[in-house]
Amino acid sequence: LINNPIIINGDVLILPGTHLSFTPNSYMIVKGSLTVLGTPKKPVIFDSTKDYWKGIYVLNAAKESKIFNASFKNLRALEDGLLKLTGAITFYKSDVHMQKVVINDIISEDAINTIESSYNFEDIIISNAISDAFDSDYSAGYITNSSFIEIGGDALDFSGSSAIIDNVRVSKVGDKGVSAGEKSSVKISNSYFEYVSIGVTSKDSSDVLLNKTSITDFDSYGVMSFTKKDFYFDPATIKILDCDIEGPYAYLSQKGTQMFVDSKKIIE
Repeated sequence: LINNPIIINGDVLILPGTHLSFTPNSYMIVKGSLTVLGTPKKPVIFDSTKDYWKGIYVLNAAKESKIFNASFKNLRALEDGLLKLTGAITFYKSDVHMQKVVINDIISEDAINTIESSYNFEDIIISNAISDAFDSDYSAGYITNSSFIEIGGDALDFSGSSAIIDNVRVSKVGDKGVSAGEKSSVKISNSYFEYVSIGVTSKDSSDVLLNKTSITDFDSYGVMSFTKKDFYFDPATIKILDCDIEGPYAYLSQKGTQMFVDSKKIIE
């Protein structure tokens, strides 16, 4: 039972079967790496005694954090005095590898936020988030075999980042399935988007490759390229290969951007 904030100067190891319950005003800050060694039979659980707790902040780690076989429930953004984060789980200048992780019920701007970090997400599920599920700021990494379900904002939001996404399911998303902005480079393959406002966007000098992916039941457009911030001068581009994108409003390319579907340019 965690009644007060925990701030640790150094690396943290959490052993299989550990169950940490946080009170509403408690949180964990790790000024080092975070290693969570859950197993399929003995997962590590992070939850709240009641309502929502303030999450985890990992910063300036010298080695990679590893979070395996863990679940996180009932999170909100870490705010305490001058410290005001947008993420419920935040990694700043701290590389992270997550595998078989479930994150559920989040009322922060981002469920996970990485800043200037590398990441590798395998078999993760983020569900019931009031805003974005994952926000990558100036980070690089991989997302594979993962699901993002019932997300109020963007499922995956990239700014100044690079990402390789494979075998990902995005369902019931209030905004964009994937949003690539601020000179991001994103490759998406073998994935499935359904019940989204917009499937995939490339904006502000970003470059997106969409391959062997399905986008169905979208409210606005399947794929969009546009300029949001006019100080990005290079055109946003998106190339779509061997994809199934249904509906009369599958594609929208703003003037000054570039969109290609199976090598055929979409008229702006």
